[in-house]
Amino acid sequence: MNRILVIEDDPAVIELISEILEMNGFHTDSASNGDDGIRLARKNSPDLILCDINLPGMNGYQILEKLRREERTATMPFIFLSAASSMRDLRKGMQLGADDYLTKPVSPEDLLAAIETRLSRKEQIHKKYVAELSLTKQALEARQMYDADTGIPNRHLLTQEIKNIEPTELPAALYVLQFGRLEYLLESMSSENAANLIRNLISRIKSFEVDNMRIYRTDRVSLAILILNGDLSQITEFPERLLLAFRKPLSWADHQFPLNVNIGIAVKSRPDEDTGDLLTNAELAIGVAQQQGQNSYRFYSKELYNEVVERISLETALGTAIKRQEFILHYQPKMKLNTNRLSGVEALIRWQHHKLGLLSPFKFIHLAEQNGMIIELGDWVLDAICRELDQWQKKGVSSPQVAVNISGKQLDDEGFIERVEGTLERFGINGSHFEFELTETILIDNPKRTAKLLQKLKTLGIEISIDDFGTGYSSFSYLNNLPFDKIKIDRAFIRDVTSDKQTAAIATSMINMAHSLGAKVVAEGVENREQLEFLRDNGCDEIQGFYFSKPLPPELLVSFIRY
Repeated sequence: MNRILVIEDDPAVIELISEILEMNGFHTDSASNGDDGIRLARKNSPDLILCDINLPGMNGYQILEKLRREERTATMPFIFLSAASSMRDLRKGMQLGADDYLTKPVSPEDLLAAIETRLSRKEQIHKKYVAELSLTKQALEARQMYDADTGIPNRHLLTQEIKNIEPTELPAALYVLQFGRLEYLLESMSSENAANLIRNLISRIKSFEVDNMRIYRTDRVSLAILILNGDLSQITEFPERLLLAFRKPLSWADHQFPLNVNIGIAVKSRPDEDTGDLLTNAELAIGVAQQQGQNSYRFYSKELYNEVVERISLETALGTAIKRQEFILHYQPKMKLNTNRLSGVEALIRWQHHKLGLLSPFKFIHLAEQNGMIIELGDWVLDAICRELDQWQKKGVSSPQVAVNISGKQLDDEGFIERVEGTLERFGINGSHFEFELTETILIDNPKRTAKLLQKLKTLGIEISIDDFGTGYSSFSYLNNLPFDKIKIDRAFIRDVTSDKQTAAIATSMINMAHSLGAKVVAEGVENREQLEFLRDNGCDEIQGFYFSKPLPPELLVSFIRY
């Protein structure tokens, strides 16, 4: 039942209007002055107000002004009912926001018609408002549940859908893909180009046409794939197919950018298994996959959970390891093939953990890069090498050139060059005693800036080597613009160089290409004489590997050099 407030100082008029309205199904309230009328309007929120103009104290115009200023009463339909009927009175009422103007005496028909018109209009406005509100709500929900750039479901919707997975005999699998170096690309692009790049990644996944597969964007550089009611063979084979799909570099601005992806997988294989932790477990598996290196995957398991706990424990201990002097350096000799003599060494860090014993860098370097400790650790390595070089020189030992691995985070650090220069000056060591090894993926992330930084290092006498060459799918066009002295062919190409013709051809091409650019070639992972002879016959300059020597502690290296 609609409620109507009548503000009128004549009791007879109030009685008459109330009777007409109540006979036609309206509920009425009445007030004889402006103060009471405003109080009732605030209290009862009437659907419409009928108001006289000439009232004692506050007139009708003043009442309307006050009501229109308050949020709660501002939109209430308001009809003036007055004996004043001049055009001036009508205009003034309309300017203040009145919805209609009736002149006394008014017939019941005209009164009811005016009321019905205003209430009908109010209902239309309300329906339109509700419809717009519903559309706005849907748009907000879509924004919350779908990625704004690509329109695919996002992390919020994935979380909901995981909770709603029904228990079936068929397994469900969640794959979370995290793309390395993608953040740098996205930041250098317009929003439209960035969205197109992500769509390119999505289209590679869609090309598989797997049943019951849905793709999500879980954050800026991650995608997720949920497969429901799959079979276990399909689920276990799918990660390899994904890695293969992302081997092809991304093309943008006439450049080729290699894709690095790690995949974490969580599987619900039994109907009674809880699905609530699928996303958490898959993301835990990514962290372990990253420990294995680029372009790798891991399935979540209880054993993997234990690995994560161990990793967290190591990360915590890493924070105090430098202060406790728990790190040591070993050095792996390199041989010059045309003389069979020592050409240099590579410094390899080890962690003498107070509980776990001697740990290889594969156990902790990635952790140091993730938590930022690689900067401090890298400074310690350089300092330790300079200290040992200084001691060897004082003992009359011919100091070899020392190769040091440099991470991308070190190179990106603003004070890196200055600290290198300061360390060399402090120990009085010439930069020519050093060779800095950087992976090709680091070198091509920002080639112009990288070229400037490398040139500064070369002015200190430091040589530059491209490590793990051939594993990053980089374009040779980058190499032309970078000041480097050597490339190191990754052990993956050396392992099969005498048994696989294609691998042999690739290795030979790398050697020829490097020489054409004026660079020397170092082959790592040489383990037998057949590999050595192949490399010598094809013009390789240096080798490194167990065939020549395993990594040695400083005291044994001194004996090796003197021998």
